Amino acid sequence: MVDHSAFDAYMFIIEAGGRFVLHTGDFRTHGPRGRKTFDMLKHYAKNIDVVICEGTALSRTSACPMSERELGRKAKEWMNGKPYVFVLCASTNIDRIGAFYHANPRGRLFVCDAYQKEMLELVRGEHAEKSNYYDFRYVFSYAQNLDTRIEEKGFCMLIRQGREFRPHLEKYFSGTYREKSLLIYSMWQGYLKSSTKNQALYDFLSPYPHSVLHTSGHASPENLERLYRTVDPKLGLIPIHGESPEDFTTLIPDGNIIILNDGESFEL
Repeated sequence: MVDHSAFDAYMFIIEAGGRFVLHTGDFRTHGPRGRKTFDMLKHYAKNIDVVICEGTALSRTSACPMSERELGRKAKEWMNGKPYVFVLCASTNIDRIGAFYHANPRGRLFVCDAYQKEMLELVRGEHAEKSNYYDFRYVFSYAQNLDTRIEEKGFCMLIRQGREFRPHLEKYFSGTYREKSLLIYSMWQGYLKSSTKNQALYDFLSPYPHSVLHTSGHASPENLERLYRTVDPKLGLIPIHGESPEDFTTLIPDGNIIILNDGESFEL
């Protein structure tokens, strides 16, 4: 199990015909479970012939990403100043939801729809005993009978693109509520930009002022190189999940980087 913005992500070691392949999938080291990544690799990823490795972040930024805990601290600062907070993030990004859940000021309600509540209950049932980071016991599924309470006590409400959330945004971003309300966008900013824009998401957000508070779900270039050095594959590394796989050759100039086109085979 590895740290990633989609919960319950894994790396795989595949053995066949006396060869060993490490498939990283998507991973990172700056989330709640990321600090154990390299200890895990040292223990399990021995005698690896080829690493199949994600490179999503290579074309995005060279900066060290903010940790989820840093994000949570910043969220707490922002939320202390506004009683009515909306957070738009992926429903499967449980670590991000955990950051906002623990940042929510005492006494305020943490609210979501029934779908999100069910997901958080599943995570809680499986993982709360291992870490209180995933103990989402004080989460309310929205219903109209909560309207008075959330107005009086304040709230953090998880939202997604969809008509069911628009009435809440319309109410709290108008009139006297407007100055007390905050909408946090906590997803990749590429979804709102021209070349990679999600038009429906852009249209959903554009009527409301929003602030961006996000960190990557993918390994930084520094940690991609560290993974290569740690595993030290005998034959090399095959990049996947990236816009420019050739960046691996710059990142690891002395490494054996095997760049394959779609549909091309590599025989071990």
